[in-house]
Amino acid sequence: MMRRDFVKTTVSAGVAAAALVDNEHSQRLRDIVMSAQLGIPLFLVIALVAERREHWNLPDTSGLILRLAGAGLLIAYGVSRPCHLDATDWLLFSQLNVGLHLLVTVLPFARRGETRGMWQFNLALLLRFLTAAFFSAVLYGGLSLALLALAKLLGVGIDDMVYAQLWCLIAFVFNTAYFLVGVPERLEDLDRIDTQPRLVRIFAQYILSPLVVVYLAILLAYLVKVLTTAVWPSGWIGYLVSSVAAVGLLSLLLLKPDLERDDRRWVRIYARLFHILMVPAVAMLILAISKRIGQYGVTEMRYFLVVLTIWLAVVVVVGCFRRRLLLKAIPASLCLLAFLTAFGPLSVYSVSHRSQLDRLDGLLAAQSRFISGMIVAGESEVSSEDGREISG
Repeated sequence: MMRRDFVKTTVSAGVAAAALVDNEHSQRLRDIVMSAQLGIPLFLVIALVAERREHWNLPDTSGLILRLAGAGLLIAYGVSRPCHLDATDWLLFSQLNVGLHLLVTVLPFARRGETRGMWQFNLALLLRFLTAAFFSAVLYGGLSLALLALAKLLGVGIDDMVYAQLWCLIAFVFNTAYFLVGVPERLEDLDRIDTQPRLVRIFAQYILSPLVVVYLAILLAYLVKVLTTAVWPSGWIGYLVSSVAAVGLLSLLLLKPDLERDDRRWVRIYARLFHILMVPAVAMLILAISKRIGQYGVTEMRYFLVVLTIWLAVVVVVGCFRRRLLLKAIPASLCLLAFLTAFGPLSVYSVSHRSQLDRLDGLLAAQSRFISGMIVAGESEVSSEDGREISG
């Protein structure tokens, strides 16, 4: 019964999104879609926690309390949206989405132990998500082609918006409903499963691992170039380090069962070398970020990059000294960071706003246009470079 709220939320999101296609300026529909979309992972994690209440010795009323609290949070989020959303509003929406999806992966297994069960659970979610995405794409392509045939061959009038509405219904209703069917029912049984799909091992061992080796070789070559030319690392290095970190950690997470097997020694060597070789990459990333912040201050994206760099540095250092991968700590810490940096005076939005405001004050003061807290007119003309900086 608890999972019905999850289904109702997906249907509400799909219907509201389809209606929003016809009325794109409707603030109410937009807020319903955003709240319902956040409700999909929220009600799923509530359902999973409620199903484990006996395992955690929670009262029978815990499910109802969580459902009411979740509904209240979604309503509060929806009514608090401004009339016109800017880039930071969409960034916060994405941030909450990431945090809630990470919560699904880790909260049902928050108690000590059950590491194997958590690995099996998230592997099932990953495979089900990929299958649902593939089926949804095929279904949308087939139905779109059928609609196009009706319009071209039989002369049936079909509005172009129908294709977008069809995609909304398939993406929210069919895709999510199909995914839900594949979510494991008895989570306590997963810890007794000691199997690893052969396809997953092949993908991690022969696809992801070689990619990591290529990325690390490029990073090491770039490190040699930086040391020989004494040139600061390029800001573009953040993309490469982020890519190698994501691919490398994903490969290690998929190979987690092999890390604990004595006959898979190469996996432990690969994991240790990955963490060691990531140390200079993280150091170069820190240098690149510090240079950009010193020049242009803190922005939302630079704040995220700083937080993720610190997180990656901790993961890399810990991985250099530990034999086993911290399976729970990786998604749990990312989930915590997603929520901690979303609200309050230390949030990404508050810090970046203060940084850019201080930078603006400094630029205006340097041009004698900011005196005693007031913006005043100046006698000399602002240079084109300073003008671009102030405008930015």
